[in-house]
Amino acid sequence: MIGNVYPVEDTGWSVLEVGELDRATFALQVQGYQISNRAGDSIGELFSTLNAAVEAAKGLACSENGQSSA
Repeated sequence: MIGNVYPVEDTGWSVLEVGELDRATFALQVQGYQISNRAGDSIGELFSTLNAAVEAAKGLACSENGQSSA
């Protein structure tokens, strides 16, 4: 199940919370963070932290545009 979606600056890329719904509390138990490109395609594997996923998405967006991620 997808939870919150976090835009990655103005790149058009996003990071999505992925997890399972806790039936007792109706809260999403986040299992990881997935990168999504401009077209909405999931890229790569789940990341364990939001920060790691955002940094990876920034790098992918820069490489897509032919820019340096520095």
